[in-house]
Amino acid sequence: MKNLLSFVFVALSMLAGFSACGGGGSAGTPQAAPTNGAIAPVEFTVNVPITSAIARKPKYLSPNTASVTVALVAVPPATPAPPLTINVTSGASDCSGGTCSGTLSAPIGQQQFVVTTYDSKGDVLSTGAVTVNVSPSSTSANVNSLTMTINGVATALQFSASPSTVMSGVPASITLTLNALDATGAVILAPGGYAGPVTLTQSDPNNLFTQTSGTSALPPNGTQVYTPATIPVTYPGLVTGIAGTATVTATATGPSGPITQTVTLTVALPPTPTPNPSATPTPTPMPTATPTPTPSPTPTPNFLVTPNTLNFAGPAPQPTQTFTASESGVPSFTAVSSNTSIATVTPSGTTFTVTAGATQGTAFITVSDGLGGHATVTVNVGASQTITIQSGSRTP
Repeated sequence: MKNLLSFVFVALSMLAGFSACGGGGSAGTPQAAPTNGAIAPVEFTVNVPITSAIARKPKYLSPNTASVTVALVAVPPATPAPPLTINVTSGASDCSGGTCSGTLSAPIGQQQFVVTTYDSKGDVLSTGAVTVNVSPSSTSANVNSLTMTINGVATALQFSASPSTVMSGVPASITLTLNALDATGAVILAPGGYAGPVTLTQSDPNNLFTQTSGTSALPPNGTQVYTPATIPVTYPGLVTGIAGTATVTATATGPSGPITQTVTLTVALPPTPTPNPSATPTPTPMPTATPTPTPSPTPTPNFLVTPNTLNFAGPAPQPTQTFTASESGVPSFTAVSSNTSIATVTPSGTTFTVTAGATQGTAFITVSDGLGGHATVTVNVGASQTITIQSGSRTP
């Protein structure tokens, strides 16, 4: 009599490649069937559909699975016996026609079996438990044909954030991606999950991810993840001008102890724009100017007026006064009064007659030689004044 337990696995190759899946959890320390009481053989079969090896990806067991063990969880005082080991590698003696199988004896009734998979080095890849009603009859009504999935045993984690940096005060969406790897480095895929939970903890000392409700947008401390997951996080951007970091840590229990992976979320200040320097124009060389020859200066003639100031005691009638102008080679000069109501001037060759006017004050008589030279005579009517002679060069 046989009781059939069928494990439906999809192979990546003839090696019965599997990715871990979810199902029941571990059932404790495996024990063999007791030696007393009625027992029956239970046949365990691993289906390895070679024909679909190339077309389909692994979905149930790690692609690096080399063997599967099945152990009965016996109730004391049952005597332990070695568990059943089924080799699933290509060409194994346990395999024929795309299936690998083995038989384990178990007591009649409801029995629990622990299934564990290993790689070629003996590292545990996945585990799970299944309950079978072991029947003494071999009739089709009493044959148990079951399908089960098992959980991957994590030995490493892949934990990342995209994006990992956001700008302060600018709301943004972040995606945390979590995967667990088995001992061979294969990603543990669904359906199914992990043999033990992955626990998330977070730290946000600057409350960068605090929402308007006062709660954190990061996963709460103690969050447990049992399958590959993408976890959305919203950066609220409620505070502008504050930079800092927050962290989320994933922790799992591996065969050798805790394994952790931490992602750091950075809130950065927007960069200060750097002004683009204006290009310095290349100077255009100026042509060298041809110097204009400087003419030799013409000697300034000795142009004199004598006297250069005249004082009248008061307005007219007053006696007239005269002054003379002299310059080499100049026989006659012209003269103009700045204010004829104070003083008038009458030229006669080089002699000039000045008559006081009816108004008291100061007038200036400008004497010109007709060559560009000139001199000034100050006339004070009714007051004593300081006399200033202004001489200018003449244009030849």
